[in-house]
Amino acid sequence: MNTMIRSTNLLLSLALTATASALSVDVQVYRHSYCGRESGYAAAFVSGGVPPYTYAWSNGSTESQAVGLFPGNYSLTVTDSQSDQATANFTVDLLNSYGFFGSFTSMARCAGDDAIVPVFPVMSAYDPTVSFGPAPFMYSSPEDPWSIASAPCQDPFEPIWTDLLVFSGTAPGNYTVNFTDGIGCPGTIEVAITPELNDLPQVQAVNVHPSCASSATGSITFSYEGSQGYEYLVLLRPDVIAGECAPQVSSEPIGTNTPSGTRTFGSLLPGDYWLITSTDAYRWLAGTPLSENACKDSTLVTVPSLGTDCGVLSGRVYIDENADCLMGSAGTENRVPGTIVEITPGPIYLTTNSSGQYSIGLNFGSYTVTEQNAVFDQSCPGSVTLASANQPFNVGCAGGEPLDVQLAMANGPARPGFQLDYAIDLDNLTPASTGAVTLTVTLDPVLGFLSANPAPATVAGNVVTWNLTMTQVFQHVDVSLRTQVPPDVGLIGTTFTTTALVTTANTDGNLTNNSATSNQLVTGSYDPNDKRAFTSTGGTSTWTINEDEWIDYIIRFQNTGTDTAFNVIITDTLPSTLDPATITWGAGSHAHSRALVGQGVLKFIFPNILLPDSNVNEPLSHGFVGFRIRPRLPLLPGDEIINIANIYFDFNPPIITEPSVLVAEFSTAVEAGGTGQALQIFPNPTDHVLTILLPDAVQPYAVEVLTIDGRVVALHRVSGPAANMNVGELAAGPYSIRVIRADGTEQHGRFFKQ
Repeated sequence: MNTMIRSTNLLLSLALTATASALSVDVQVYRHSYCGRESGYAAAFVSGGVPPYTYAWSNGSTESQAVGLFPGNYSLTVTDSQSDQATANFTVDLLNSYGFFGSFTSMARCAGDDAIVPVFPVMSAYDPTVSFGPAPFMYSSPEDPWSIASAPCQDPFEPIWTDLLVFSGTAPGNYTVNFTDGIGCPGTIEVAITPELNDLPQVQAVNVHPSCASSATGSITFSYEGSQGYEYLVLLRPDVIAGECAPQVSSEPIGTNTPSGTRTFGSLLPGDYWLITSTDAYRWLAGTPLSENACKDSTLVTVPSLGTDCGVLSGRVYIDENADCLMGSAGTENRVPGTIVEITPGPIYLTTNSSGQYSIGLNFGSYTVTEQNAVFDQSCPGSVTLASANQPFNVGCAGGEPLDVQLAMANGPARPGFQLDYAIDLDNLTPASTGAVTLTVTLDPVLGFLSANPAPATVAGNVVTWNLTMTQVFQHVDVSLRTQVPPDVGLIGTTFTTTALVTTANTDGNLTNNSATSNQLVTGSYDPNDKRAFTSTGGTSTWTINEDEWIDYIIRFQNTGTDTAFNVIITDTLPSTLDPATITWGAGSHAHSRALVGQGVLKFIFPNILLPDSNVNEPLSHGFVGFRIRPRLPLLPGDEIINIANIYFDFNPPIITEPSVLVAEFSTAVEAGGTGQALQIFPNPTDHVLTILLPDAVQPYAVEVLTIDGRVVALHRVSGPAANMNVGELAAGPYSIRVIRADGTEQHGRFFKQ
């Protein structure tokens, strides 16, 4: 038995010997010796043999590379695990200079400031493992710069520091600079002096959340302009702190060619803060005599205080698929984005973000959290007690809702000879799959198609069609459409009617929100910043009691200034006659964020909209945004719904729109096309049976129930003055009634199915 083991080992040894190639080693010298310094650097490359390998360099190194080599001849011996060896010889040359050592570019600077060029890093203490020689470095050239040594915020624990070359009065261009290190080893570098900046990138605080006095719960969200080919820094410095290098100073670097966007400084205590834009992207100048040479701009921002006994209530709204009121992973129980959360007492309103999260600072106490989603019903308790700095509380909703895709449309003004722009929002309000999605827009025949984004699949006459993909849960799609109004002043006073309809391959459980109609009055001169209201029956100044169900608001704005508007912020403090919990977000002309906060304040933020002024580009100087809301009922005759909007262009005072006023009144008119007594529909709203009364109708007559996009969903033939219709199986939402008499005349009405 022992003989067999020895034989097996012998065979294994022979097999290894037969398959392993011969051991060899090659040495590559990556850096030679500058001016006799120990700056040489070589690395070994081994092949063949049987690893692991051991290394024996003639300078005593035992790693796969050798650093800190003086000029001279060296050798390396490599031994593998079978004791086979290979040797390589190499030479580290003596170089009398660094030669050309690289190109460096000046920091961004404002008009009149010196040009500052950060050059290659050197050591606060000499390190033979890197190529740069011992400090200090001396620089000379025809421009004769002077230099200082710097580290980020002069951190004494930062091992690497940078030389800053200062050029005073040097014209933009490329220059060669001679240098010597601390032992006199010479070299050259090339520096590029860039032109002075015309303006710093635009940075503006666009949202502020208050903070508890006892814990840092506040935040400041700022918008920033994409960099103009260089890096810059956004700092947040408490007003009570003097230096930019203090630990309390926060920073957000903006990289070269970074696109525009928004970022947030969080965990802030109440107080005043300076929001600072600086060209000192790495804070090399901070804490040095050159600190004032950084090009800067600043804005004072205040974080309000919520008092001492308060904390943060935060959580997510989610679909509780397994009905256990415990939030599972995002892959199993989806989060609900963009939904309204109501907190009582108050009430206080919040809007969840893209991951279904909400967060708010509140005084200690007991609260009820209620989600106000139009599709999902809350299925878990909402009571919570806040008694600490941070209290998590998730809100569960019942699952199982069928697919529901919502379409919203808004548009700008219509004027002869100008563009008329439409924006369409599509939202899958559920996690259910849509399948293929088709969007069809039928333009008013007078309008001419110009362009659309995304590009449509077909444009056939006045019908524009898109084939879209909505594969993500709760997905949102924006579509913009530009049309041309003919230059015919005879159009003033007419109305353009444009409709939009979305259909899905998979069954949509609620078709009442799949279409929209725009009836836009053609006007001449107009106020470019306004707020318009349109009720569900088409009213623009009257709310018809027992007939109207909701109000569509459109807020329009135009940059009529003399320069580009970088940010536009719209606030709308809802009056007590409107119910904040019924908000449905509409379409907007440009990318924006939207939120309902406080006790009913709508906020639309268009960060870095870059809206040109009307003198430069009139068609592109416009913007708009819409939303839908229901009033608080009941409304009595004579009650007014008065609403305004505040439109902020950058740092300018707000433009306050003329009030939009709707007056509540009963309908007294007979519907167009009818004769005799008015059509009576009751109860309205209804959840089951609808009674239709037309005493003097010529019998028999037909009663049709239509959705808002014109589809007939119920038909009833009547031979008497009254009809009772069962509408209990219809989906909740608004419907139209059309009565067709035997003589061909019609009357119309509306009702709302609860």
